[in-house]
Amino acid sequence: MRARRIIFDGSFGPDDVVYLTNVLESVWLDVEPIQRRCRMDKSAAREGLALAILYLAPRSPDLSPDEFRERVKCAFIEQVELSMAALG
Repeated sequence: MRARRIIFDGSFGPDDVVYLTNVLESVWLDVEPIQRRCRMDKSAAREGLALAILYLAPRSPDLSPDEFRERVKCAFIEQVELSMAALG
């Protein structure tokens, strides 16, 4: 899976990779219905989620795991909303 590879190829240690991959899968369970409803390509949506995780991880050192997952989820939903608005 490309999304997992994106996280694996990031500059994180092994424990962080496991944690961030778990965040990917956890948040995906929450946002997959949005992906289906919007008829987004699943691989592209998961890659976008992985990229959001890579962007937010170094910028969120003081967040609890639940807060970080929520921030990632909100960032993904914002990406979807912006994409849908651009499409009209």
